[in-house]
Amino acid sequence: MADAHKAKPAARAIKPASKRVARVIKPATSLVSTASKRVARVIKPAKSLVSTSSKNENRVQLLKAYRRLVKLYGIPLRRRDGTALDELILTILSQNTNDRNSSEGFRRLKAAFPDWAAVEKAPWQEVAAALRVAGLANIKSRRIQSILRRLRETRGEHTLEFLRKMETAAARDYLLAIPGVGPKTAACVLLFSFGMPVFPVDTHIHRVTRRLGIIPEKMSAEEAHEALQKLVPPDLTYPLHILLIRHGRDTCHAQRPSCPQCVLLSLCPTGKRLTA
Repeated sequence: MADAHKAKPAARAIKPASKRVARVIKPATSLVSTASKRVARVIKPAKSLVSTSSKNENRVQLLKAYRRLVKLYGIPLRRRDGTALDELILTILSQNTNDRNSSEGFRRLKAAFPDWAAVEKAPWQEVAAALRVAGLANIKSRRIQSILRRLRETRGEHTLEFLRKMETAAARDYLLAIPGVGPKTAACVLLFSFGMPVFPVDTHIHRVTRRLGIIPEKMSAEEAHEALQKLVPPDLTYPLHILLIRHGRDTCHAQRPSCPQCVLLSLCPTGKRLTA
């Protein structure tokens, strides 16, 4: 902070070190012995480049990461399974759980009822029982039935295919107006079902981009949708989404990331600090 008087504009964006509040990721308490009084190692995301760098610099950083991830994993192939309504309900089931549980909950839901009309008409307790493995079954079952009811009453059928003919912004606004549908859920439907250039931000993407310093460390996942949407080229929304998620699962773990083996290490302020 000795150069603060020489660079006044930057000084306003950077708080004194003594007052910085670092978000930390702590290992699960079950892994830390209270009796032994071991100090849990914490991982502090690097300070963001956003406040001191231009949007172009952050895009360059993101594209460098993309090229390295393509070399490591290859270019992801597009896939589409089921309808847009299937995608919406599957994404709702994925909220606050992992992919394995949400996929199994969706499979059981489809196996228990012949179609979405049957799901809407069934007692919510039966729907909850079918998808219980996905967690928050009482909330998700009622939310799904509410969406199905809304579609039937406003569109006359259980479908979202009409969104295909809409402009991306209008389709997104329609989905966000549905109770229980947030930016990630809406983006997943538009990207995976219709190939629209929308960038969903899940927990892995949020973590990786924060550690790379591409978005501010205190930026929420919801806020990150807007920030990253402005940085990601439209033709890279799908592959970059898939690659960042895979890297978050395979290497950039929430706890104890494998920084020494990470192909992004030389780009990552957090990784450099942890391996110093």
